[in-house]
Amino acid sequence: VFLWCLQYIEDGSLEQLLDNKEEELPWTQRIQLTLGIARGLDYLHSKGFMHRDLTSKNILIKKIESHGFQAIIADFGLASKIPDPLSKEKLPTVGSPYWMAPEVLNGHIYDEKADLFSLGIIMCEITARISADPDIMPRMNNFGVDYVALCEMITYCPLDYLQLAFKCCQVNPKKRPHSSEIIEWLEKIFKNLQNDIFTRKAKEKIKERSGHKRSRSEDNILQANDSEADTSSEDITVIGTPLLIGQVMSRDDPAYAPSSNNPFANQQRFQHGRKLLGTSIDFAIELPVTPPSGYRGKDGIGGCGDGGLR
Repeated sequence: VFLWCLQYIEDGSLEQLLDNKEEELPWTQRIQLTLGIARGLDYLHSKGFMHRDLTSKNILIKKIESHGFQAIIADFGLASKIPDPLSKEKLPTVGSPYWMAPEVLNGHIYDEKADLFSLGIIMCEITARISADPDIMPRMNNFGVDYVALCEMITYCPLDYLQLAFKCCQVNPKKRPHSSEIIEWLEKIFKNLQNDIFTRKAKEKIKERSGHKRSRSEDNILQANDSEADTSSEDITVIGTPLLIGQVMSRDDPAYAPSSNNPFANQQRFQHGRKLLGTSIDFAIELPVTPPSGYRGKDGIGGCGDGGLR
């Protein structure tokens, strides 16, 4: 007899958190949530597994007193071993359509890079605080994200975060960054944002002493960082607007082909975003239960902190 002891998470899902507009989510918190998801995903991939159904519905939220929110990856019912890169065998088309990578939706060979596309969709949800429903989040006929149209829905965001989200959402899986690169990038974005906040607060204090009042909240701080900020990553963008990022991505991505149609509406199998399930034999796997090493105890089944698996 086996007894599984699982932590009860009572604060809902990431989808519900983003939909609750009464809940303020400063960008430092949004980046921490994304980091938690990315670290959990990186751990899963390092053990040879992929999730295949990563959505904002399957990211559970735990409220940590005085520390904001913790993101926990859940629902491993469709998880599978990462296939041998030399194998020509196609895995079944499973998952939640709105978050599924184009190669999965089109019945092509896929691997853990499909999870990174799902993460990119989640990051777009976090950025604009909108649903992944393609009637809301602009998509293209090839199931990619319409970068330009989405940027028109964004009032403010750290530009390097938006750029990273779009890189994860590229139609070509080979162009998506590795999960470890995503973590490194997010850590730098978080550090830069903290440096920017600290520097601006210091400047505001000086202004206050001269009779000036603070004029910007944290969420209005532009990600055009001061010279002290770490911009060592060559891909990090430090100036511009969300729309400019979208325009640059649209020019750089050969798969960019904007469309006003909902690509899921024309295919009965994907209508209404119903989850696609495979056979039970596809999921006869044993997931790792050992807390990951090298993550400072923050991730993994049974882990705690700013991210993990459940």
